[in-house]
Order: sequence, then C-alpha cells, then structure tokens
Amino acid sequence: MIALDLGGTRLKAGRVDAAGLVVERLEPRPSGSTWDEARESVEKAVAELGRGDDDGDERGGEAVALAMPGVIHGGRVLSLPGKFPGAEGFDVASWLGGPVVNDAVAAGVGEARAGAGVGCRRVVVVTLGTGVGVCVLEDGRPLGDGPFGGGILAGQLPLGDGTIESRCRATASVDVECYRADVAAGMAALATAFGPGRVVVGGGAATTAGLFDGLEDAVNAQLRFGLRVEVRRSALGDDAALVGLALLS
Repeated sequence: MIALDLGGTRLKAGRVDAAGLVVERLEPRPSGSTWDEARESVEKAVAELGRGDDDGDERGGEAVALAMPGVIHGGRVLSLPGKFPGAEGFDVASWLGGPVVNDAVAAGVGEARAGAGVGCRRVVVVTLGTGVGVCVLEDGRPLGDGPFGGGILAGQLPLGDGTIESRCRATASVDVECYRADVAAGMAALATAFGPGRVVVGGGAATTAGLFDGLEDAVNAQLRFGLRVEVRRSALGDDAALVGLALLS
C-alpha cells in the first residue's frame, strides 16, 4: 500500500506492507498552505512511490490511502477549520482513488496495534503537532464509529484559559517546564475522561528534550478515585499514521 500522512506542516509518505511494516519511505516534505498545494504534494508523492505497469498506471494497481486532519465522513472533509483552505466539502476518496482517514485515528491504530499501545486494552493516543490529535482505542480499534469515532474532538476539551489543543500544540510554549506542565494537565484531562490504561504521546513536539522527564508522575498526581495511567512515548514516530492506514485496510 502507498500510505500518506498529510499534516498541517509536513507530508509523510511511504509504502507499507500488509503486516504494517514500512518498506519504503520518502523524505518528509512541506504540505503546502492551501488545499490545491496539498493535493499537488500528495500527487507528487504518489507518483514517486508508484511502480508503473503495462497500462501506464503510475500506481501499478497498488492501493493508496491518506490520513489527514479534520472531520471526515464518506470520503469527504466535513470540517477542517484553519487548515488547507478549499478542502471542506471536497470528495477526497474519489480524487485519491482510495480511503481517507482522520490522521489521529490512523496514528492511534498504528500505535495501538503495532507500537507503544500494544498489550493494553484501552489506549489514548495523542499527537502533539500543528494541532493536537486524539484517538481513543479499545482492543486496537477506535472507540465508537462515524465521523467523530475515536473521540477525535477531545483536543477541544477545556484546559485552563484555553483548550488542550491551544495549550499543548507544538507552538504553544518555548519554555519546556511550562509546556510539560500543560501537557501533563492535558493528558490528565484525557485520562479522566476516557479511563485508559495507557496514554501514548507522539507528534513532532513529543521529541522536545526533557518533555517526558517526570511526565507520568505529573499526570497521575492530578488523577482521582484511584485512576492511574502509564504514559509512553510513541514507538512509531512519523510512521504511526502510515502503519495505521495499512492495518485499517
């Protein structure tokens, strides 16, 4: 499968086998700032990863799948405020010729089935990037279905004078200690809401030096009623959504 993860800043792309192993990957590239630019970036990545066949099909009959932010249903982007102007209402599946999945759901499935969530029945997977993606998974599958399945809007839960997303996204703070405190509060809110055994934290900001120092203790110190969670760094990194797309197919 050709799998593509279109983020707010970067596009990650690669070929993934049925077992979820990334067998080829491209160097991440800018996503573009508009939907037309994002589509062009995706098309170029697909062409680079395609293998061609006798009929001239540059994809060689290989399945293609895309993960991207937003509320997605029936192959269309229902809502994507503030990102990729022109994407809302677009029939992505018909254009792509393959499925389109919310990026947090794809990353969540990857981590739950093949990454840092393996061995835990209920997992919350959080990606800290341009925005904050959240997916709640039970036995490796998003909790609930439909366009809001997996609790993808949980990043909009109130936190202090903002939301989890506004306080925990990658550009929220340049002070590591303050940022770690906000992330701990955000993860505690998600743990209280969904009662997971483990919270997995990924995304570009998860590589911030010192972020995980004492993070699990800081999260658990804010929980009540005997609730305790493990906090783990993403095991798949940039490959999480690519792996998840393959395992969802």
